[in-house]
Amino acid sequence: MLTSTSILAFHEMETEGNDTPLKMKNQPDYSAASPPATPSHGGVVFAEYVGATWCGPCMGYSSPSLKQLAYDLPNDFTYVSFVSSSPNDHSSIGRVNHIMANSGGYPTTAFADATSGSYYVVGGGGSDTDGDGYADSQFDSQFTAGGNMVNPQDYDIKVTQVTNGNNLDIEIEAEYLGTGTAVVYVYAAVTEKVCTTSYDDGSYPHYCWAAWLTTGGNKNGAGGFQMFTLSANTPQTASWTVPANTAGGGASNTVTVAALMSGPHTSWNDFYVAGNSDMGPLIDVEVTSLSVTNDDWNGNGFEIGDQFTVSALVTNNGDEAYTSGGSLNIYHVKGPNQEDLIYTNSLQAFSTSGATQTFQTTFDSSTVSSNVQSTSLRAELVGLTADKNSGNNAKTSTHNLDKAPTANNPVVLTSSQVERGQKINVEVNANSNDQVDDLSTMTPTLHVGPSGTSDQWSTEWIEGTPTLRPDGNFYQFTLDAPDTAPAGSYDIKVMFTDNRGHTSQDAFKTNAFQLLNAKPVIDPYPIPTVKVSSSERISMIGHISDAETANEDLVVTSESANFVAWHPDSFELEVLFNEIPTNADGEVQVASMYITVNDGVESHSNTLLFNVIENGMPRWEALPSQGFDEGGQISLDLRPYLSDTDDDGNPTSVDLLELTVEGTDHEDMVKTSLSGFILSINSVDDDVFGLVSINLRASDGIKQSDTTLVVNINGINDAPTFDTSIFDDEVLVVGQSKTYDLKDIITDVDDSDEEARLYTTISTDESGALTWRASLGELNLKYMTPGEHTILVRTVDRNADFNEYQFTIEVVSDLPLTVVLDETEVGDVLVTVENLNDGAIPVFTFELHSDIGLTDLQGSFQICSVSLGICYDRQEFTFEDGASPWTVEIKPAGKLYVESDDELKLDLSGVDANGFNREMADYTKWFVDESVGDSTTETSQTTVQEEMTDEEIDQKLIDLEEELLIINAQINLIVDDSDPQKLEYQEEKQELLDERTRLECLKSTSNCNSVEGNAQSSVFEFDIMTASLGGFIALLVVVLLFLLFAKGRGSEPEWNYEAPHLDTLANSTYGGAAPVFQNTIVPAGPPIPPGGIPAGWTMEQWRHYGQNYLDGKL
Repeated sequence: MLTSTSILAFHEMETEGNDTPLKMKNQPDYSAASPPATPSHGGVVFAEYVGATWCGPCMGYSSPSLKQLAYDLPNDFTYVSFVSSSPNDHSSIGRVNHIMANSGGYPTTAFADATSGSYYVVGGGGSDTDGDGYADSQFDSQFTAGGNMVNPQDYDIKVTQVTNGNNLDIEIEAEYLGTGTAVVYVYAAVTEKVCTTSYDDGSYPHYCWAAWLTTGGNKNGAGGFQMFTLSANTPQTASWTVPANTAGGGASNTVTVAALMSGPHTSWNDFYVAGNSDMGPLIDVEVTSLSVTNDDWNGNGFEIGDQFTVSALVTNNGDEAYTSGGSLNIYHVKGPNQEDLIYTNSLQAFSTSGATQTFQTTFDSSTVSSNVQSTSLRAELVGLTADKNSGNNAKTSTHNLDKAPTANNPVVLTSSQVERGQKINVEVNANSNDQVDDLSTMTPTLHVGPSGTSDQWSTEWIEGTPTLRPDGNFYQFTLDAPDTAPAGSYDIKVMFTDNRGHTSQDAFKTNAFQLLNAKPVIDPYPIPTVKVSSSERISMIGHISDAETANEDLVVTSESANFVAWHPDSFELEVLFNEIPTNADGEVQVASMYITVNDGVESHSNTLLFNVIENGMPRWEALPSQGFDEGGQISLDLRPYLSDTDDDGNPTSVDLLELTVEGTDHEDMVKTSLSGFILSINSVDDDVFGLVSINLRASDGIKQSDTTLVVNINGINDAPTFDTSIFDDEVLVVGQSKTYDLKDIITDVDDSDEEARLYTTISTDESGALTWRASLGELNLKYMTPGEHTILVRTVDRNADFNEYQFTIEVVSDLPLTVVLDETEVGDVLVTVENLNDGAIPVFTFELHSDIGLTDLQGSFQICSVSLGICYDRQEFTFEDGASPWTVEIKPAGKLYVESDDELKLDLSGVDANGFNREMADYTKWFVDESVGDSTTETSQTTVQEEMTDEEIDQKLIDLEEELLIINAQINLIVDDSDPQKLEYQEEKQELLDERTRLECLKSTSNCNSVEGNAQSSVFEFDIMTASLGGFIALLVVVLLFLLFAKGRGSEPEWNYEAPHLDTLANSTYGGAAPVFQNTIVPAGPPIPPGGIPAGWTMEQWRHYGQNYLDGKL
């Protein structure tokens, strides 16, 4: 066990001057990365180390590893170092030889007097775990394993080291904790915590041996370690007093290291316990703060007699409670070794670490000498027990005595000969005479007075406020002579006042400058007003003055014809102006008079100005010229330029004046109007420019005056313009040529229209569609492609100014004709129908429904069978112009009425008012329904969208024809029309026919909305059937034979079915069988056009679809 204490008793500060503090060089700055575990026995480990200053392993491994252990585990490890350039014994004890007995070199480290084994280490080792460049782990394993210490739990040692003046009082207390008695030897060494000898790399070892206490502290003393016979639980002590400088660096660098071992120094022994004076709990009581408050002044410094409140805060910084006594003293420090105790009080117990105590007293500064610059108060702890940090036992508060400043003589920076009106710069400064104030906390007061005066001092000379120079060494004043200051010599004095109100004596600069005599001053402003043709006396106060001469002593003369007299007694100038001066433009001017003023010493000449007005006549000030760009306008408020007087010349309100415009010299350029005093001027159009003069008159009802306003209209060049309105709603037909006359369409207000046309360019988006004859002004358009076409026009004049216009024109192949079925719809022809019922005659009514001026209306109705997919009738009609509305009755050929299976298709065309042909883009269709009064109208083709190619559709049609052949045969074999089986076959046949019609309409070459298209469909059916019958005739015969066999031989012979072409039932059902056994008559088709049939067509296609092509429906 270990208990150790290092005590630094407080003494006067000057007694510590004998210590030589040593910087803790190479002290570890932080813990190793992984400090080793402490030994399981719980005791302190002790080691001895021998090294040389030149030894690399010493400075790089062993020494820093020992330092790191002691730094990281200060209460668990201590050691003694023997280091020099050539380690040897400096005393008769021979400890170095003892340690090195079994070693072959440096470094050698022995734990607890070991002579071999793991606790006896020769050489360096370990690694750098904290990154400081030195090894720090060489001895971690030896330390953790117990350090070779024997039974440390049976012993206790306590090391106390107290500074006592120039000495160290050291006490070692040993105690045996076992039973009975024990004989031990005390190992006690004085060491340098940081050695005064360094290694060659500049680092320092620690805990270097300085002396043996057991030899009386004599470094070279003889004798051995002291022996104790210890009785159980009975402490035994040994004490020594050694000089404080025994170890290099003095008391603050001294650490006493002690251990108990089993035998004398002459043998190798067991070590029981060890310790040093730095171990154990920290005892540290501190004066944390000292607060001194001046109760009579809240600024810096103090005056003698100020009362102070003094407060001190004391804190226990130790690890444990502190109850060992001591006192707090407060001193008034008067000087070196001169101080008065003004307060003392005992410390109470500090029950915990961090506990504080506060002490307070007062101090009367009346005892402070006026000869000092400052005085101090010190709070100090005395009588502490075992306090380890005496450096924080006192706090001092110093206060500067605030004294009156001393002003220095002012310095004039400018010439000593000063003209009136010339600025005078003066610098001043002062000495504060204390450490409280500087110039920034002192305020100067400056006065100027006639030389030799004692009571005519003035501050009127000072302009603004003084400024402190950036370097803080001077204030600068700027002086300007008052108008009342007479010429002559002047003195300057200055005084300074500090923040506490202390004032300095005045400092003087006599005959600082000479103010020279001032010439008379003539100021023409403000300009007085006089009436024309009237002799008037004008006061010259404010216009004529002299600093040194009274007004009545000044003499005013003039050579002007308008000068009448000078009246010095009244200080008035009499003048007479016979006319109102004007300039060449007739504008009223200010009159002037050149005068000379003499003050008896000097004279000065200048010009006075006068406003000469007529009695009662309104007056215009010169109006500023106005200007704006062509096509613009401007407004001008005339009120600021007018004034008026009554007959006596007294001003009257201009609000009573009446303003009129008397005319302009170019009435074709501007229009003017007056609204009160606001004159509005507008350009008549966007093209006029030049100068215009406007004559204005102001009248008060009796007298009037005129003026002229000049207005400049700035000419701005205008690019030529193009009127696009002639192309609004313009529609052209493909291939139609149309010429437009643009001579009046392209115009230039500034230059020739013809010239503008020559510079104009016109283009369009279709090559060859436009011809522009600029010299004739003719534009010809002929488009060959329908759609919207863009025309770009760029009009340019000789100044390269231009306008660009872009518009579109519509080009059509044929114009549409729109049929609508409801009057609310937008279209060209309204068609209504009545009686579109099964068994009725439909009546269609046609009415014009737009303003396009339709004539030559003609059209047709196709009547088609929905179930057969063919159109069997076509009825054409023509309407008489102007006879709207028209009606058309539909009676299908060979029938008296329409049937529910019928579809009616309307086609209509005509000519509009512009001569353009108008055609329907598609048929309008009606379907007849069985229900009376119900019909269905379809306005566009029905298109079934299905993703199949024409080849796939043809294959499906072939399959479909095979099914039709079979089902027709089945139907023909049943004679009874009411047979349910036959009716079922007929329904299946109708479904197959509908599917065939649908598939034919899906082909890309179909035209299911026309008669020709349906006819084509029928021919196509015929062709397909013809092609397919040849392939399937065998199958048909087999089916027929099978069915005949199935009906039995007992029935009546059906001889008339043996020849299919004689089978009238079959012929009536599916068009006859004779063509199967006959040569097919191929129709010739429509006439072939001169250019031949369309590219890619076959003659077969031409026969079927040629007529549709010629009709423009493909």
